[in-house]
Amino acid sequence: MLNGGRLPYEYRKSGPAADIALEEIKSLYSELFDVNFIFKDAGSECSENGFGAIAAEVYYSNTIDVLIGPGCSFGVDVIGRLAASWNLPVITPVGTNADLADKNNFPTLTRLSFGMNKFSQMYLSIFRRYNWTDVTIIHDVTHSFFIIAGDSLMVAFQYAGINVERISFDSSQNDDIGVVLKQASLRSRVFIVSCSGDTFREMMLIASQLGMTTGEYVFIIISLFNGDSLGDFSWRRHDSLDELAAFAFDSVLMVKLRRPTSDSFMEFERDVKTRASTHYNYTSEDLEANPFITSMYEAFMIYASVANETISEGGDLRDGMSVTQKFWNREFRGLDGSFKIDSNGDRNTDFSLLDLDGTSVEYKVVANYFGLDGKLVFNDSIEIQWPNNRGPPLNRPLCGYDGNDSKCKKSELSTTAILVIVLVACLVLFLLALMIIWRKHRRENDIRSNWWRIEQEDLLICKFISRSVHSIMSEFSLSKSVGKHSSTSNDDGLLANKAIYKGSNVHFKKFETKHLNIDRKMILEMIEMRDFNCSNLTKFIGLHAKNQHILILTENCCRGNLQALLLNDSIHLDKDLKMALIRDLIQGMTYLHQSNICIHGGLTSNSCVIDSRFVLKVTGFGLRRLKQQCKEIIRHDNNFWTAPEHLRTKDRTVSQPGDVFSFGIILYEILTRNEPYSEDLDMFTSLEIILKVINIENPPFRPTLPKSNNKDFSRGIDTLMYDCLKEDPQNRPNFMIIGKRIKEATGFSKNHNVLDALLKRMEQYANNLEALVLERTQAFLEEKRKSEELLYQVLPRSVAERLRDGRPVDPEEFNCVTIYFSDIVGFTDLSSQSTPFQIVDLLNDLYNCFDEIIDSYDVYKVETIGDAYMVVSGLPILNGTKHVKEIAQMALSIRDSVKCFRIPHKPEKSLQCRIGIHSGPVCAGVVGRRMPRYCLFGDTVNTASRMESNGEGTVNDV
Repeated sequence: MLNGGRLPYEYRKSGPAADIALEEIKSLYSELFDVNFIFKDAGSECSENGFGAIAAEVYYSNTIDVLIGPGCSFGVDVIGRLAASWNLPVITPVGTNADLADKNNFPTLTRLSFGMNKFSQMYLSIFRRYNWTDVTIIHDVTHSFFIIAGDSLMVAFQYAGINVERISFDSSQNDDIGVVLKQASLRSRVFIVSCSGDTFREMMLIASQLGMTTGEYVFIIISLFNGDSLGDFSWRRHDSLDELAAFAFDSVLMVKLRRPTSDSFMEFERDVKTRASTHYNYTSEDLEANPFITSMYEAFMIYASVANETISEGGDLRDGMSVTQKFWNREFRGLDGSFKIDSNGDRNTDFSLLDLDGTSVEYKVVANYFGLDGKLVFNDSIEIQWPNNRGPPLNRPLCGYDGNDSKCKKSELSTTAILVIVLVACLVLFLLALMIIWRKHRRENDIRSNWWRIEQEDLLICKFISRSVHSIMSEFSLSKSVGKHSSTSNDDGLLANKAIYKGSNVHFKKFETKHLNIDRKMILEMIEMRDFNCSNLTKFIGLHAKNQHILILTENCCRGNLQALLLNDSIHLDKDLKMALIRDLIQGMTYLHQSNICIHGGLTSNSCVIDSRFVLKVTGFGLRRLKQQCKEIIRHDNNFWTAPEHLRTKDRTVSQPGDVFSFGIILYEILTRNEPYSEDLDMFTSLEIILKVINIENPPFRPTLPKSNNKDFSRGIDTLMYDCLKEDPQNRPNFMIIGKRIKEATGFSKNHNVLDALLKRMEQYANNLEALVLERTQAFLEEKRKSEELLYQVLPRSVAERLRDGRPVDPEEFNCVTIYFSDIVGFTDLSSQSTPFQIVDLLNDLYNCFDEIIDSYDVYKVETIGDAYMVVSGLPILNGTKHVKEIAQMALSIRDSVKCFRIPHKPEKSLQCRIGIHSGPVCAGVVGRRMPRYCLFGDTVNTASRMESNGEGTVNDV
């Protein structure tokens, strides 16, 4: 093995992996065979010199079964040929050269590293994905890896039928990279680059100057893994060119070896770092378990496995050809799951394709190539961000690589044709000028007319809405069942913020302002809002200013807002009606985004209102500059619809992607008929939810659809919702795309008539209403019965009925009743030896036993105080002289039950009950209004209590 230097496989880095493997082998197979490991230092330079002599010395001086290594492709070439003549198996963790795949020359060689023939399969998968058939390989000649990569990929691409050219340059001789790029641009638009990180950054800066980073070209760079000896392939160098480099690297795709993520791999990597520091005196922040290091570990492990099989089968370990064949065309267990060595003795390697993320400006994995099945799998959540959103470059430009394609040559027009075109253009311009002048004149008249100003005498503010204005059906159907966290307030309800303007019902929004500054730009905005020709946007009527308040008047929609509709359980919303509401919202927002208003900025389910025909209309848009002059209190739960990028700004900026985020939240409300974040409001406050949305979490904190909720809708609907809620605004679809995706997902016709479906449901609504009234009446009666039963347990039934009916309960005198008192003998000592919870459990069990007994007698339980238990018979319902017998028999039953009762926490100890009974006159009545109690007064009560307190245990004193 090479030792020293910066090579990624030198022994100070791969040695710890070998040590770990040897320890595991000894642990697993020590009873079957012994392991003798010989390490030979081959210096620090990767060349053909010296490896043959070292291998011969080891072979002829020792009895060896396998060669593992060396850490150099040139050395593998030499040792592989010698091992073939010795019939000795060779397992190498390196050996990337494509020539090593020829097993006629290397019949006992097994390669666990990536081979260039495997590397080429990754590229060919990318080419097939984007229909690229013309490719140029650009590589440096200052490093052996660059040369090997260029040669190997050239051969593989030619074999696959790719039109490939190769251009080499020498960065150490300051070759002009600009000349190389210009030469390559005449041959293809897809460049495969192999050079150092610093050289590649310089190349991309030059490409930017040549205008080759606008999306017409793609640069695919080879970067094996983080911290390799080829340098840093990021754009960042903390210099003045970083910004330009970041822009240029937007045209770059990076191919790397796929890095494992399993827990076992992470543990292995930590062990390698620790051993490298403690055993090999090597410390580096960039050290990671790269594929060469993991392959070193796996080389030892698979040989041990095959050796075990060979010995078990009675085979010969020194038959190199036979042992080698056991490695080939089979799967082994590695650090990150299974891997396969193919029938040619080469490992099927996994690769990753990375692209520069526009938000974080860091490379993110957009696809993985799995060598086991030869498939390129793209990441559903992260897409390639092509420069300027142009999509992947064409394999061949429309006008050819040099722009001189015959089909792009301009034909010369005759003088007459040119003259006709000029005259027609002048006529069109003249007509356009006349139209512009006329429209400008009309617009100026609109501006000067003050049409938007609403006078006091024309406006009647309604403090209540009569049945003549709103039907009872409208008021009842949407004004109920608003959630506990809902942001629907009185201002957004059916009976508030309504006015009558010139005989028509209108809705107004009130703002507080000290100064009303209406300028020309604002009037032009109001004119456009007035002239909107969209049935899904509310009409703007005008402004009314009075007493430091301003009212914005818009069209009134009598059925309230969307949130109230969704939260009203009595309204049945089937799939068609939900889709109609979604379609209305999309049409309104599409029209708004294409207008000069451009942005809503405050889209919520409260700003979506329903008119008498169940058509959804968007309101609350426009006049942002006017609203910014006014004071408005914003509740935390009103921010549920605000995009995270706007929540993070102090001035709460707005944008069209922000409106798309708000639409995603509303889509969640429509699909679930719940408030935003309804599943999270029980665990977090509204403010905590907003803070979690502001913080960039992985994955982002968003409302989630229940799996069983959306059975009526196709998979595309919930996918659309999550796309609208993406963290990166650039990744959210616009409303044109949203409309198309809704139509594709549901097959919903644009001209679908919702009114017919609504008329059919009117009878169903009436039936639902009748059933709802009956159901709630039955529920009320059941709750009434439960409350009465509870009251009868607290007070005597006759007394409770008088209180329930609102009749007074006067004190009563009873000539003769029998009163029972009892307590527990030694309760104070028992309490001192027990915990409070044990005492509570004891009394609960004991009194439950007593309560079951008294249910069999004509008695009334007055109260319990600590261990004291008081019962009376003969009131409030008289029973003659029967009260004496009832109390006496009850007392005997209680005494017998106490003898059998066992203390839960002291089962070895028995309880004794002291009982006192006395008969005589008493007065009884209800005391208190809050928690009223039925109390007894008189000497009879005191006598019964003294009889009990002076009695003996297990004795009834009468």
